[in-house]
Amino acid sequence: MRRMTRLAEVATLVCCRLVPHAVMGAVVLINPAAFGSPLYYGMCLVGMAFTNWLNGHKALLLLRSGGSGQQQLQGAAPARVAAGAVGKAHAE
Repeated sequence: MRRMTRLAEVATLVCCRLVPHAVMGAVVLINPAAFGSPLYYGMCLVGMAFTNWLNGHKALLLLRSGGSGQQQLQGAAPARVAAGAVGKAHAE
């Protein structure tokens, strides 16, 4: 079941995030005249670049770690809470 979930996660990341955002980023990049102002074009270009960077970062984390990002966050949360509690107790 975990393998199928991971496969579905990777497939949806590629098909629903990486490819569509990369295509839209290319469309924005080659069509500056479609925007009413250079400022709007710049804002959209920066937004698409940031979105593509986030998608690439998520893909890198997902494919390099071999697991879901949610699993990593859930595993790291208790350690951060415990470290924060120790820091507060030590500060007092």
